[in-house]
Amino acid sequence: MSEKCYMPLAQDMTSYRGCAWTLGEWKEYKSPAPFCGPGGFHGYVHPLLAVLHNQLHANIRDPRLFEAEAAGKTIYDWQMQLKAQRMRIVREITVPAISLEQRVAYGIYCAKAVYSDPRWNEWADAWLSGMDRSQSAAKSAVKEAYRQCKAAALAADAAMRAALVADELCAADAAGKQTLVTWVAVKAAAAAKWAALTGRADLVSCAERAMGMVEAPGGTA
Repeated sequence: MSEKCYMPLAQDMTSYRGCAWTLGEWKEYKSPAPFCGPGGFHGYVHPLLAVLHNQLHANIRDPRLFEAEAAGKTIYDWQMQLKAQRMRIVREITVPAISLEQRVAYGIYCAKAVYSDPRWNEWADAWLSGMDRSQSAAKSAVKEAYRQCKAAALAADAAMRAALVADELCAADAAGKQTLVTWVAVKAAAAAKWAALTGRADLVSCAERAMGMVEAPGGTA
């Protein structure tokens, strides 16, 4: 029995370390090894998670996105991804367009699911509403949460870096700006990861809240 999942691939239809894929063709390992080890094929349970966590995992630039089928022995990295013994790509789907602000919102929503500190949540609500997205407020939120909740600290760090991207000084340096954009994506996804480790954060729900979307997986987001 197979399970639907989603896989980001490079423009030449290769995955991490240059593994080439062809539509409809199964690939197989004897058994999937633990995550970050050799053996097995990675996929995500939702197209939004495939894009939101790409920089944290394979970091494929300008990815294409494919619906896939996972079969055989399968292990799970909480809600973020799965690793299967057998996998094939079934069809290409539209890559969800996710803004920098939506990536930060994703990290914040995940952190809010596990962190109840009133002062941090006051900052988080102000950022989400657009009332205060300043570097100084985000920096204070990082310090507020650092010793208590890693997810909350990382989410605030992503917001702080997003504020730097919008800064006029960074706008003059394209390379520096791109580096910051990548770091925002990594920090926001890392916040979601740490929130998921508690078992209380629903990553798909948080991603949909950040996107403002209600479409079913596989839709043209």
